[in-house]
Amino acid sequence: MSGRALTLIAAAALGGCASATKTAALYHDASRHELGAYYDALALATDPKSADKRVAVQQGIEKALQVVGAEYDDRMQQNHGSAALAAATRKDELLNLALALDLKELAALSAKPELEKAYPKAAKESLAAVDDAAARGRPDTEITALLRVALAIDPDDAELAMRYDRARRALLKNVVVRAECDIQTALVCDTFAARLTALVTRENRELTEVATPASKTKNAELVIRLTTRREYQPFQVTNQGRVQSRVPRLDRFKEQVKSPSGEKQYDSVEASYVAYAAHSRAELVGSIEIRALTEAKTVLFARQIRETPEDRRTYVTWDGDERALADLSRLGTDQTPPINPEVLLNRAVDAAAGAAAHELVLKMEGPTS
Repeated sequence: MSGRALTLIAAAALGGCASATKTAALYHDASRHELGAYYDALALATDPKSADKRVAVQQGIEKALQVVGAEYDDRMQQNHGSAALAAATRKDELLNLALALDLKELAALSAKPELEKAYPKAAKESLAAVDDAAARGRPDTEITALLRVALAIDPDDAELAMRYDRARRALLKNVVVRAECDIQTALVCDTFAARLTALVTRENRELTEVATPASKTKNAELVIRLTTRREYQPFQVTNQGRVQSRVPRLDRFKEQVKSPSGEKQYDSVEASYVAYAAHSRAELVGSIEIRALTEAKTVLFARQIRETPEDRRTYVTWDGDERALADLSRLGTDQTPPINPEVLLNRAVDAAAGAAAHELVLKMEGPTS
């Protein structure tokens, strides 16, 4: 089953059967039968024994197939190979959905003829787009992205594969990591560098590699500059005193007592209290920068780093009637101290490395299609 079908069906538990059925009807009424068919499948997934929903999803897929088929014919007549291939692929997804739902009435249908006709046209079209971009002197990143598309359509073309590999290698950045931190921050910098490197390596990359300092092919460096600060304030008295309050007088049934004339009765209560507060905070501030190891030292990527996690705690103690505390009770009674600043700093490192790694890869990889 296609990724889109799986995503929609997985959402059934969140959306509910009634919602899926209603949404399907809205899409069909708007002649958007392809989306309507997937929501019909959602409705059936939540109630697989329903004959009505099985009929609805079959009819929905049949309508969607008519729309996609007409789109395919139109694109082929106009010699739009890539668009025709996209339509044929969507037909294949719809038929895979029908197969997964065991709709035997649609089992004899296949998108293979359309795919086989569209592939050569799409391959020729995508290759022409590469050659046209090269002839017009378009940026190497754009040409590489077009080559990636062409190779995805025709992965068996050896010459195309070699062109793509040459283009990719010409753009490849072998990045060596270097930390510019003072001795007090060195350990945090090393930890940040290790986590950032691990996260970047885990991402889907084609144009960015992490190199060792001894690498002979390194052509860029990632410079890390960080400063840190830690604060910890243990529990201290923030306020103290004596409070009074009027509270409802209750009987043994927990109902408010009233006077013979019907007036509600109150009691005066009081308590002595001491309020405490504590906090901890960590601060991670700095920047990361990737620059080319050339004379120009061109900056390829730059990002500021700032993470300031903190933890604040309060509690109150009292002597007397707790009901007199009123709003002071929100301070709680938990005397657990704040999180250690080192733990907060570690969280800051994780958060900063995660955000920076994803943004770095998006920037360095450039357009992907």
